Amino acid sequence: MRVFLTGATGFIGSSIVPELLKAGHRVLGLTRSEAGAQSLIAAGAEVHRGTLEDPKSLRSGAAQSDGVIHCAFDHDFSNFVANCDKDRRAIEALGAALAGSDRPLVITSGTGMGNTVPGQPASEENPPDPDHPHPRAASERAAAVVLRGGVNVSVVRLPQVHNTVKQGFVTHTVALARAKGMSAYVGDGLNRIGRGLKVPAVALSPEEAADHFGWLAAFVSADLPASSALTQKRLGWHPTGPGMIADLEQMRYSGA
Repeated sequence: MRVFLTGATGFIGSSIVPELLKAGHRVLGLTRSEAGAQSLIAAGAEVHRGTLEDPKSLRSGAAQSDGVIHCAFDHDFSNFVANCDKDRRAIEALGAALAGSDRPLVITSGTGMGNTVPGQPASEENPPDPDHPHPRAASERAAAVVLRGGVNVSVVRLPQVHNTVKQGFVTHTVALARAKGMSAYVGDGLNRIGRGLKVPAVALSPEEAADHFGWLAAFVSADLPASSALTQKRLGWHPTGPGMIADLEQMRYSGA
């Protein structure tokens, strides 16, 4: 297959490229920059110039391919609502190019979108909630729209993707703990606690958390457990890499 990959030079996409190539596929990677183009060429992928803001470039890339993996997302959380809406428009543009075919469209979302049953982990059987208040739900609502339009779409709900350098939102909490000299948690800490910087762990009220964490407060205040049991059973897939705690224990916390 020739796979059109958005976010091809990003944290996740740059790991997907060699996996696809190793499996015998061709990769057409979306990039806006010359540096991104050169990194794709060096990795053995083809280059497609464009941006998430340009639906024409997205439709063109999808039209040239046998399938699409959409893992690009603008992670400027100071403009989170607008960026979630931008992702919605990107998914709709990709879906428009694939409508009427059986070519797959795989989009990414977050495991929190599956936390629809209070007290239970998110699971693959929990459908997107059309009334979910979180802005990121726009991506799954867009997937539902293109599905009704006849597109072969599926959603991968990502947890905190990580290695020993970067761990999703945990990266930001580590930076805050380093800058403020304390590792803060909200309330009684039952939404999980970590260690590593050798700074005191301090409980904050929800009101204090908003000032301490800023935009991150809504995320660290939530408990969002998830299970991949059904995916493992249905696809015969089992994770083999280290878990997040193992990666965190290998971090160089004394570094900048």
